[in-house]
Amino acid sequence: MSIEGLGRVVVVIPTYNEATNLAWIVDRLRRAQPGVDVLVVDDDSPDGTGRIADELAAADAQVHVLHRTAKGGLGAAYLHGFAHALAEGYDVIGEMDADGSHQPRAARPAPRRAPPCRPGHRFALGPGRLGGELAAAA
Repeated sequence: MSIEGLGRVVVVIPTYNEATNLAWIVDRLRRAQPGVDVLVVDDDSPDGTGRIADELAAADAQVHVLHRTAKGGLGAAYLHGFAHALAEGYDVIGEMDADGSHQPRAARPAPRRAPPCRPGHRFALGPGRLGGELAAAA
């Protein structure tokens, strides 16, 4: 789905044994930001998280799932999700943990205009300010 002024936006949510958290995190994120797609990257969770992610995706066309065959770690899961999102043509990629440490109600739309981004550059919103200016942090 597309958000006016931003294009296609996806939030990557890596999971490992998050069966008790995943449904409410995805639901709250989708309600807070209905124009945002969700990409769950599951590391072969033995607790059924991957199955729950598949059920969420079957019920909502904006939820997608990548199943990894082994636990590869949080960083590797994020990188896998980011690479997939880029290959799928998303314009904006966000991230959120499924353990409750990132609250979906805190998700805010990004500013309408962001500075151009070059490989190797990171951009962050100003400290805790909605609509704060973007600052480059090389």
